[in-house]
Amino acid sequence: MKKVSHENLGDKVYRIIKDKILEREVGPGDRLNIAELALALDVSRSLVRNALTLLAKDGLVEFFRRGIFVRRITRKEMLDLYELRRLVEVFSLQKGLDDLGPEAVGRLRRLYEQAELERASGNTQGCYLLDIALHQTFVDSSGNGQLIKMFAACQDLMKLVILSDFDHSGNVEQSMLEHLRIIDAVAAHDLAGAASALTHHLEEAEKRVMHLFPE
Repeated sequence: MKKVSHENLGDKVYRIIKDKILEREVGPGDRLNIAELALALDVSRSLVRNALTLLAKDGLVEFFRRGIFVRRITRKEMLDLYELRRLVEVFSLQKGLDDLGPEAVGRLRRLYEQAELERASGNTQGCYLLDIALHQTFVDSSGNGQLIKMFAACQDLMKLVILSDFDHSGNVEQSMLEHLRIIDAVAAHDLAGAASALTHHLEEAEKRVMHLFPE
Protein backbone atom coordinates (compact mmCIF):
# COMPACT_ATOMS: atom_id res chain seq x y z
CA MET A 1 0.00 0.00 0.00
CA LYS A 2 1.36 3.44 -0.89
CA LYS A 3 2.10 5.92 1.87
CA VAL A 4 0.55 9.37 1.83
CA SER A 5 2.07 12.83 1.87
CA HIS A 6 1.19 15.44 4.48
CA GLU A 7 -0.93 17.58 2.11
CA ASN A 8 -4.67 17.24 2.85
CA LEU A 9 -3.73 14.21 4.90
CA GLY A 10 -7.18 13.45 6.29
CA ASP A 11 -8.78 13.53 2.83
CA LYS A 12 -6.09 11.26 1.40
CA VAL A 13 -6.44 8.71 4.19
CA TYR A 14 -10.21 8.68 3.64
CA ARG A 15 -9.82 8.25 -0.12
CA ILE A 16 -7.22 5.47 0.12
CA ILE A 17 -9.27 3.42 2.58
CA LYS A 18 -12.43 4.01 0.54
CA ASP A 19 -10.64 2.80 -2.61
CA LYS A 20 -9.47 -0.33 -0.76
CA ILE A 21 -13.11 -1.08 0.06
CA LEU A 22 -14.61 -0.26 -3.34
CA GLU A 23 -11.87 -2.11 -5.22
CA ARG A 24 -12.51 -5.15 -3.01
CA GLU A 25 -9.05 -5.29 -1.41
CA VAL A 26 -11.17 -5.78 1.69
CA GLY A 27 -14.60 -7.32 1.29
CA PRO A 28 -17.98 -7.07 3.03
CA GLY A 29 -17.73 -8.38 6.57
CA ASP A 30 -13.95 -7.92 6.77
CA ARG A 31 -12.60 -6.31 9.92
CA LEU A 32 -10.71 -3.01 9.61
CA ASN A 33 -7.89 -2.68 12.13
CA ILE A 34 -7.07 0.94 12.93
CA ALA A 35 -3.53 0.20 14.13
CA GLU A 36 -2.69 -1.86 11.03
CA LEU A 37 -4.09 0.75 8.67
CA ALA A 38 -2.22 3.55 10.45
CA LEU A 39 1.04 1.62 10.18
CA ALA A 40 0.51 0.77 6.52
CA LEU A 41 -0.29 4.38 5.63
CA ASP A 42 2.32 5.86 7.98
CA VAL A 43 -0.24 8.15 9.62
CA SER A 44 -1.74 8.55 13.08
CA ARG A 45 -4.48 6.29 14.39
CA SER A 46 -6.71 9.32 14.91
CA LEU A 47 -6.60 10.12 11.18
CA VAL A 48 -7.57 6.55 10.37
CA ARG A 49 -10.40 6.60 12.90
CA ASN A 50 -11.69 9.90 11.48
CA ALA A 51 -11.61 8.45 7.97
CA LEU A 52 -13.52 5.35 9.10
CA THR A 53 -16.09 7.54 10.83
CA LEU A 54 -16.70 9.37 7.55
CA LEU A 55 -16.93 6.04 5.70
CA ALA A 56 -19.53 4.91 8.22
CA LYS A 57 -21.58 8.00 7.33
CA ASP A 58 -21.23 6.97 3.68
CA GLY A 59 -22.68 3.58 4.61
CA LEU A 60 -19.53 1.64 3.70
CA VAL A 61 -18.33 0.57 7.16
CA GLU A 62 -20.00 -0.22 10.47
CA PHE A 63 -18.81 0.28 14.05
CA PHE A 64 -19.56 -2.46 16.59
CA ARG A 65 -18.29 -3.16 20.08
CA ARG A 66 -16.25 -6.03 18.68
CA GLY A 67 -14.63 -3.86 15.99
CA ILE A 68 -15.06 -1.96 12.73
CA PHE A 69 -16.18 -3.89 9.66
CA VAL A 70 -16.84 -3.34 5.96
CA ARG A 71 -20.60 -3.23 5.68
CA ARG A 72 -22.64 -6.12 4.31
CA ILE A 73 -25.53 -5.03 2.08
CA THR A 74 -28.83 -6.78 2.82
CA ARG A 75 -31.24 -8.22 0.26
CA LYS A 76 -33.80 -5.47 1.00
CA GLU A 77 -31.17 -2.76 0.58
CA MET A 78 -30.09 -4.18 -2.78
CA LEU A 79 -33.69 -4.31 -4.00
CA ASP A 80 -34.11 -0.69 -2.89
CA LEU A 81 -30.92 0.34 -4.70
CA TYR A 82 -32.11 -1.19 -7.97
CA GLU A 83 -35.47 0.51 -7.60
CA LEU A 84 -33.65 3.81 -7.06
CA ARG A 85 -31.44 3.18 -10.10
CA ARG A 86 -34.46 2.61 -12.33
CA LEU A 87 -36.04 5.84 -11.16
CA VAL A 88 -32.86 7.91 -11.47
CA GLU A 89 -31.34 6.46 -14.63
CA VAL A 90 -34.46 6.15 -16.76
CA PHE A 91 -35.62 9.65 -15.82
CA SER A 92 -32.13 11.03 -16.53
CA LEU A 93 -31.99 9.35 -19.92
CA GLN A 94 -35.44 10.61 -20.87
CA LYS A 95 -34.55 14.13 -19.72
CA GLY A 96 -31.13 14.24 -21.36
CA LEU A 97 -31.55 12.20 -24.53
CA ASP A 98 -31.71 15.28 -26.77
CA ASP A 99 -28.27 16.32 -25.48
CA LEU A 100 -26.72 12.94 -26.30
CA GLY A 101 -25.54 13.87 -29.79
CA PRO A 102 -23.06 12.11 -32.11
CA GLU A 103 -20.08 12.90 -29.86
CA ALA A 104 -21.76 11.40 -26.79
CA VAL A 105 -22.90 8.36 -28.78
CA GLY A 106 -19.35 7.90 -30.03
CA ARG A 107 -18.12 8.00 -26.42
CA LEU A 108 -20.70 5.39 -25.43
CA ARG A 109 -19.61 3.11 -28.27
CA ARG A 110 -15.94 3.51 -27.27
CA LEU A 111 -16.82 2.62 -23.67
CA TYR A 112 -18.63 -0.45 -24.96
CA GLU A 113 -15.68 -1.48 -27.13
CA GLN A 114 -13.25 -0.99 -24.23
CA ALA A 115 -15.49 -3.07 -21.98
CA GLU A 116 -15.57 -5.83 -24.58
CA LEU A 117 -11.76 -5.87 -24.64
CA GLU A 118 -11.69 -6.08 -20.84
CA ARG A 119 -14.21 -8.92 -20.91
CA ALA A 120 -12.22 -10.81 -23.52
CA SER A 121 -9.06 -10.48 -21.41
CA GLY A 122 -10.88 -11.74 -18.30
CA ASN A 123 -10.67 -8.42 -16.47
CA THR A 124 -14.18 -8.36 -15.01
CA GLN A 125 -13.39 -5.49 -12.64
CA GLY A 126 -12.23 -3.29 -15.53
CA CYS A 127 -15.37 -4.24 -17.42
CA TYR A 128 -17.53 -3.22 -14.47
CA LEU A 129 -15.80 0.15 -14.11
CA LEU A 130 -16.55 0.85 -17.77
CA ASP A 131 -20.13 -0.30 -17.18
CA ILE A 132 -20.45 2.36 -14.47
CA ALA A 133 -18.99 5.00 -16.80
CA LEU A 134 -21.63 4.17 -19.40
CA HIS A 135 -24.46 4.51 -16.90
CA GLN A 136 -22.84 7.67 -15.54
CA THR A 137 -23.12 9.21 -19.01
CA PHE A 138 -26.89 8.77 -18.92
CA VAL A 139 -27.19 10.31 -15.46
CA ASP A 140 -24.85 13.21 -16.31
CA SER A 141 -26.98 14.00 -19.36
CA SER A 142 -29.81 15.03 -17.04
CA GLY A 143 -27.82 18.07 -15.90
CA ASN A 144 -29.34 17.56 -12.43
CA GLY A 145 -26.63 17.81 -9.76
CA GLN A 146 -28.73 16.13 -7.08
CA LEU A 147 -29.45 13.12 -9.27
CA ILE A 148 -25.74 12.84 -10.08
CA LYS A 149 -24.84 12.84 -6.37
CA MET A 150 -27.57 10.30 -5.64
CA PHE A 151 -26.28 8.01 -8.38
CA ALA A 152 -22.70 8.24 -7.07
CA ALA A 153 -23.76 7.28 -3.54
CA CYS A 154 -25.88 4.44 -4.92
CA GLN A 155 -22.96 3.08 -6.96
CA ASP A 156 -20.61 3.14 -3.97
CA LEU A 157 -23.00 0.91 -2.02
CA MET A 158 -23.58 -1.40 -4.98
CA LYS A 159 -19.84 -1.91 -5.45
CA LEU A 160 -19.83 -3.75 -2.14
CA VAL A 161 -21.74 -6.52 -3.90
CA ILE A 162 -21.89 -6.05 -7.65
CA LEU A 163 -18.43 -7.35 -8.55
CA SER A 164 -19.62 -10.79 -7.47
CA ASP A 165 -22.09 -10.68 -10.37
CA PHE A 166 -19.29 -9.75 -12.75
CA ASP A 167 -17.27 -12.77 -11.62
CA HIS A 168 -19.54 -14.88 -13.83
CA SER A 169 -18.56 -14.49 -17.51
CA GLY A 170 -22.03 -15.41 -18.74
CA ASN A 171 -23.51 -12.55 -16.75
CA VAL A 172 -20.99 -10.10 -18.22
CA GLU A 173 -21.71 -11.24 -21.77
CA GLN A 174 -25.47 -10.82 -21.32
CA SER A 175 -24.99 -7.43 -19.70
CA MET A 176 -22.89 -6.30 -22.66
CA LEU A 177 -25.63 -7.28 -25.12
CA GLU A 178 -28.16 -5.29 -23.09
CA HIS A 179 -25.84 -2.27 -23.12
CA LEU A 180 -25.52 -2.46 -26.90
CA ARG A 181 -29.31 -2.35 -27.31
CA ILE A 182 -29.45 0.78 -25.15
CA ILE A 183 -26.67 2.48 -27.12
CA ASP A 184 -28.33 1.62 -30.45
CA ALA A 185 -31.61 3.14 -29.27
CA VAL A 186 -29.81 6.27 -28.02
CA ALA A 187 -28.01 6.58 -31.37
CA ALA A 188 -31.39 6.40 -33.14
CA HIS A 189 -32.83 8.98 -30.70
CA ASP A 190 -35.55 6.45 -29.96
CA LEU A 191 -36.73 7.73 -26.58
CA ALA A 192 -39.21 4.94 -25.91
CA GLY A 193 -36.79 2.28 -27.11
CA ALA A 194 -33.88 3.63 -25.04
CA ALA A 195 -35.99 3.87 -21.88
CA SER A 196 -37.36 0.37 -22.44
CA ALA A 197 -33.91 -1.11 -23.10
CA LEU A 198 -32.43 0.58 -20.02
CA THR A 199 -35.33 -0.54 -17.82
CA HIS A 200 -34.99 -4.11 -19.11
CA HIS A 201 -31.22 -4.08 -18.50
CA LEU A 202 -31.61 -2.88 -14.90
CA GLU A 203 -34.35 -5.46 -14.22
CA GLU A 204 -32.18 -8.26 -15.63
CA ALA A 205 -29.12 -7.01 -13.72
CA GLU A 206 -31.18 -7.10 -10.53
CA LYS A 207 -32.18 -10.72 -11.20
CA ARG A 208 -28.55 -11.69 -11.83
CA VAL A 209 -27.38 -10.14 -8.58
CA MET A 210 -30.19 -11.27 -6.30
CA HIS A 211 -29.06 -14.90 -6.38
CA LEU A 212 -26.35 -13.72 -3.99
CA PHE A 213 -29.09 -12.95 -1.43
CA PRO A 214 -30.98 -16.12 -0.49
CA GLU A 215 -34.43 -15.39 0.89
